[in-house]
Amino acid sequence: MRDKRSLLTVWVCLFLITPILAVAQAPPRLDLDGVQPIDLIFNEPVAITDIYRAIAKAAGSTVLFDDRLREREATFEARDVTITEALDLLTVDAGHFWVAVDDRAFLVAEDVPQNRRTYDHQVIALWHLENVEVKDAMTILRSLLALKNIATAEDQSLLVMRDTDAKISVARRILSSVDQPLDRAVVQVALLRLDAEQAERLAAGEASDDIAARATRLLAGEVGLVGRQEGAFSHSGEVDGRRMRLGVDVRGKVAADTRDVELDLSMTLVINGGNEGTSVTLNESKELKSSWRLADGEVLLVPLPGPFPGSDDKLALQLTPRVEHAGQGGEMPIMWVGTEVNIAAPAALGDE
Repeated sequence: MRDKRSLLTVWVCLFLITPILAVAQAPPRLDLDGVQPIDLIFNEPVAITDIYRAIAKAAGSTVLFDDRLREREATFEARDVTITEALDLLTVDAGHFWVAVDDRAFLVAEDVPQNRRTYDHQVIALWHLENVEVKDAMTILRSLLALKNIATAEDQSLLVMRDTDAKISVARRILSSVDQPLDRAVVQVALLRLDAEQAERLAAGEASDDIAARATRLLAGEVGLVGRQEGAFSHSGEVDGRRMRLGVDVRGKVAADTRDVELDLSMTLVINGGNEGTSVTLNESKELKSSWRLADGEVLLVPLPGPFPGSDDKLALQLTPRVEHAGQGGEMPIMWVGTEVNIAAPAALGDE
């Protein structure tokens, strides 16, 4: 029953955000196959419609002008640009916008809201979110693109959007970037007992993984990190008649570019038994650091101050991060909110 209500919600959303749902088809675009980059040099003022006609001629296309387009003179220079780049540069500079009418014609009009409403092609897009919350995605799109026609089916993590082809295209790219799985890592934590030889090797800087493999493991567990949240590990046990309690709080994040794990730890270790005991608090010890950057799978041994009670053996904390997922990282894509919107030519328009 719930699935039926969810499906009904989606269809109601579609009905509310658009009066007519046309058959989905790709918007018309200029056929520019084989058209090479061009140079446009108008150092002396000429009618701006003549510059558009020069671009159309180079593209093998026809240019149409909205009947309210004001003629004026302008200079223009662009070298080694594609047809669409030339049109984008000229229209932005002139306060115009252009749309393809079909594969051999384009229309130029003043860039004012009324003309946008008349000529911009409206499309509907549905997006299923897998990681980001629906309300967060809506906030992002409304803040960045001023999208107003958005409906949701939250129980299905579904967004339904209606706007121009250009805005929808950018919205989809934004959602592709933000709707990513959170960074996930597991940090393996262990309390090790090192004999005198192993402690000397660790102090001498030998490989931690080899020492850890031969050391005696007293307590062990793991901490899961999702995004930049904190994780905690707490365990108690008994060794040689001594009660031990180890508590470790871990904060960390995954560096997406290198898959390194940046860790910030606080630790409390208490060992009791007989007349002897030891207590170590990581954040309060001047001998220890509490922040590290470790490679995925790297083994780190942190020597703890003081011996294991009743012996000359040393204690060490072992940390080994395992990255399950790292985010995209690097540079975010640059998105051009341009005029890629296309419509059928109004019957009243024609080439001048």
